[in-house]
Amino acid sequence: MSKTNLLNTSRGASIDQQDRKRTGMPITSNDRTPVSAKATSQRTYIKAICEVLDQHPSGLEKEQVLEEVGRHRAEWFPDRSFETVRAGLHSTFSVQAKSKDPKIW
Repeated sequence: MSKTNLLNTSRGASIDQQDRKRTGMPITSNDRTPVSAKATSQRTYIKAICEVLDQHPSGLEKEQVLEEVGRHRAEWFPDRSFETVRAGLHSTFSVQAKSKDPKIW
């Protein structure tokens, strides 16, 4: 049994992990820092944006990126509706625009 599986079993789970499970907080593999679902989702959207931009090295406008990700939605986001993906992408674009990190587009 892997360390992660052992940690997630009721016999091997620590009190902290049991509390996190009960309260709905994510349990991370190192169990030190909870992972924000929003941050994880934004990383997923950023990966999709980067994938599209890798396929189009000359660059694309924001709407073109949205269309390209929409075309691959069933493959990249099978559990999310088109509207959910589009809203997530818009949110990711707006967060990145306010960020001091280097722009990816």
